Amino acid sequence: MENEEFKNLIDFSTSHDPFEYKGTLRQSNLIAGIRDSREATGRGILTGKLGESKDGGKWLGAIGYFIVLDLLGSAFLLDERENGGIRATLDKIVPDLLDDDNAKIEALVALRNCFTHDFNLLNIPRNDKYIELSQHKFTVYTSNDNNIVKLSEELWNGDIENKNFHRASDTTWINLIGLGNLVEEAYERIVSQLKAEELRPKLPIKYLINKYTFVTSTK
Repeated sequence: MENEEFKNLIDFSTSHDPFEYKGTLRQSNLIAGIRDSREATGRGILTGKLGESKDGGKWLGAIGYFIVLDLLGSAFLLDERENGGIRATLDKIVPDLLDDDNAKIEALVALRNCFTHDFNLLNIPRNDKYIELSQHKFTVYTSNDNNIVKLSEELWNGDIENKNFHRASDTTWINLIGLGNLVEEAYERIVSQLKAEELRPKLPIKYLINKYTFVTSTK
């Protein structure tokens, strides 16, 4: 990669301040997403470190972090065979944080779906083929331990009208602080690989920056 393109890529991936590209000052969608997710979950805006705030369990903050996972997998070529998006980021960048367990990866994708589509905790796949991995009754909580996903002991039956709110055996548990920590670690690993030139963008630099940056105006 040429020096100028490399600089553009690093600016896009790390700069909290507007950076110059093709004569205009651009702001990175990626950094904006990280910044807003951090703010919504009580983390340091520049560091991502969790303070004493009790906002780590905010659903909107979690949605922001899910969007960042999607953007990372869409902007960077994590695997030649992958379509990209959230699954690519989870599967290729931080699988160790999920015990290399595909069921845990799919549980996070399912929570992203039901949070983002209609702000709820139930996910029922449209295709019966994916019931075992994607059908979940979620409980979300906050904890400073290393747990992120605890899978249910049995598959939730998908019966919304007769849902038992108190049955634990068919509940999938997600630690939202752990989710935030996972996304922060995924971001750090990707930046490290970019700086070492071990990772390249999925899109041509001009296309990537035009798609994933914005400009601000005082008018």
